Amino acid sequence: MLTAFMLLSCSANRVKKRNITDFKLKGRVTIDYSVKDVALDSTTNTVFVAEKESNKIWIYHDYEYINKIGGRGLGEAKFQSLSDLDVSNQGHLLVLDNLQKRISIIDKDGQFVGKLNLQNVKNPVRFAVDSNEMLYIYDNNEHEIVVNNLLTGNEFIRFGKFEIDFPKNMTVNADKLNITNYNNSNLLYGVMGNFVAEYSGMTVVDEFNTILKATSNTVAVNENSEIKIVSLNKIENVILYGRSLVLVTEKSIEIYEIRYDKGMKKDYE
Repeated sequence: MLTAFMLLSCSANRVKKRNITDFKLKGRVTIDYSVKDVALDSTTNTVFVAEKESNKIWIYHDYEYINKIGGRGLGEAKFQSLSDLDVSNQGHLLVLDNLQKRISIIDKDGQFVGKLNLQNVKNPVRFAVDSNEMLYIYDNNEHEIVVNNLLTGNEFIRFGKFEIDFPKNMTVNADKLNITNYNNSNLLYGVMGNFVAEYSGMTVVDEFNTILKATSNTVAVNENSEIKIVSLNKIENVILYGRSLVLVTEKSIEIYEIRYDKGMKKDYE
């Protein structure tokens, strides 16, 4: 199975180069609470927002509020210390509880359907899941990434030991793991643990190695490009989900579609 995982990772490296043409605003969620993290299911236009301190998750469909789940406690759909969340390839919401050292699996209706205990991770504080249902978990005790299979719980590899500061957020796009630290430095790894690059500032890198950099209220392609997003509010976080860009601002969460040209046949990374 590890061999198959490596082959999938290697095959993803050879992609046709495509350039960003513009951004299209898909929707906006107005918030009046402090945001800890955001997860996006772009196939169903569902936004999951973890609220700071309360351990609650707000659910929005088509950018309208539909439900709120979680809260502090020991029950199946309760959390002692909600640390992070992401959406699996199967459309399940995955929620990391740092104190219980587990990932809860929740369906689109907010119902608890299962859990994965992280017995091999001492202090899990952040994670991301890729399209092959592989979990990339940051262990804050060992200061490294632990890669587990979501379906079996088996560990595959570890990497990045003492290279990563405390992550603000982590996402996997194509064959790259984007890690944003709280000091706004950004690290880029291949999914097999190979170090790719480091960037300063609030930065994410798409599947075609295009750099998207945010300042106080803008996100620009390759920093100096005329192709940019201008937000009315101060940008506090930028999260890349495939070809969707999530901006967390002081007053709202904005979701943009990243639009590309068709690329040239000879342009391969």
